[in-house]
Amino acid sequence: MKTHQENSREEQKSLAGSRKQLKTMIDSVHTAIVVINGSSGLIAEVNPAALEILEAQSRDLLGRHCREIFCRGNRQHCPISDETIEIKNHEQTIPGPDGTKKHILKTISPFYIRQTRYLLISFVDISPIKATEKSLQQSHNEMEALLSAISSILIEINTADRVIRWNRKAAETFGILSSEASGMAIMELPVDWDTGQIQEGINICRDTRQTYRLNDLGFTRQDGRKGILGLTFSPFYNNKKRASGILIMGADITDRKNLESQLAQAQKLESIGQLAAGIAHEINTPIQYVGDNTQFLKQAFEDIFHVLEKYGHLADTVINGGDPRDCIAGINEAIADADLEFLRREVPDAVEQTLQGVNRVSGIVKSMKDFSHPGSEEKVALDINKALESTLIISRNEYKYVSDAVTDFDKNLPPVNCFAGEINQVFLNIIINAAHAIADTINGDTGAKGTITVRTRNTGNAAEIAISDTGKGIPEKDLPYIFDPFFTTKEVGKGTGQGLSLSYATVVEKHGGTLYCTSEPGKGSTFVLRLPF
Repeated sequence: MKTHQENSREEQKSLAGSRKQLKTMIDSVHTAIVVINGSSGLIAEVNPAALEILEAQSRDLLGRHCREIFCRGNRQHCPISDETIEIKNHEQTIPGPDGTKKHILKTISPFYIRQTRYLLISFVDISPIKATEKSLQQSHNEMEALLSAISSILIEINTADRVIRWNRKAAETFGILSSEASGMAIMELPVDWDTGQIQEGINICRDTRQTYRLNDLGFTRQDGRKGILGLTFSPFYNNKKRASGILIMGADITDRKNLESQLAQAQKLESIGQLAAGIAHEINTPIQYVGDNTQFLKQAFEDIFHVLEKYGHLADTVINGGDPRDCIAGINEAIADADLEFLRREVPDAVEQTLQGVNRVSGIVKSMKDFSHPGSEEKVALDINKALESTLIISRNEYKYVSDAVTDFDKNLPPVNCFAGEINQVFLNIIINAAHAIADTINGDTGAKGTITVRTRNTGNAAEIAISDTGKGIPEKDLPYIFDPFFTTKEVGKGTGQGLSLSYATVVEKHGGTLYCTSEPGKGSTFVLRLPF
């Protein structure tokens, strides 16, 4: 039978073996582990992973109270409090040796060795994760601040067409707070706009996976006035290249559109002003020979009426039984004075010339009326060939001294739905530019003339209009800039640099067409525009 002393030695030996096994086990794991005596709160074991995180040696930690490491001097955080039984995934900051704070994620699990309660604290250093989170949060905050500072409307919708981002500019424009818009279906937003066009833009963007531009979207401003939006729908994708939503960016372009309209009207008035003298000259020529012929006809009819009066006297004399010889002599004298044979030849020609002059004036006035088509908010069917003919007539005085105009029209060209007045202005701008280019080429040589050729074709889905000239051409270095606002190749004082810029905006942005130029210096230029049917 063993003595009490022998039993005590075996228990101590067994306890030492258990502790050795425990130390071997915790040293072999990569997770930081600290073992605390549950009664005293002193650190009993610490593995290398914990020493690395705590930046300490085991001799510096063993025997120290856990409060110095994990409790920050506050007993309520102490893992050996009576209330602590088991803690999982608890975040905590602990002081480092240099005074900096480290973030750890710890789990506390109680266990017993020979009825002695211990606490196993396993933890990982999440300081890098916290630093990353902080950096990400900072980046997120900066991005949010950036998006809020953007002066454009920015709306993000998910694949279910629900709003997940609504920036400050959108809130200002539509009077809807971000908190109110978030989560709502974009079609259910209390915004007075054309939801059909919005849905169409979303569908096109989603189907084509390309950016889609929606111009001139009408809406009602907060003050009740009508406004115009310009929106761009852009798809974006997640890291697996799957569509995750659509970004809608845009702006209230009402004021800009009003300025553009005023500028276009000013440009049109400027063009009319430039043409006014030429049109007056064009009208003056036929009016002159209409006036001369009318004066001639007036005199001719007076002479004819004088002869008719003599015949009237003859008739009265015969009826009353008088001697007709004196009357006949008077008739012959009147016929000789009137020169009836001359009048017989010249009066029909005078009448024909007068009718031609009237028709010429009527054609010019009609062309002016067709060209000066009043602006409309709705597109109308425009006969492109007729519009070009009218433009050539009213601009004739600009080119007739320097070039001939040749037309090659597709007689079966269908009408094009467009803003007629603005398209007429485009034709006028290009034709006048062609005349000026030819004038610069012949440089005052009165015997030389160039050619302006106007051609129309049906490409199947669009009407193609090509206006060519035999002018000096455009230098290759200038071609990329000819449609830029205020860019001009003319001398100072000639041209504002707005004609081609406005033409480009009209054809491309307002009608969804194309406008480009090909040119060969010394031989001429060709402007080609396509207007979709």
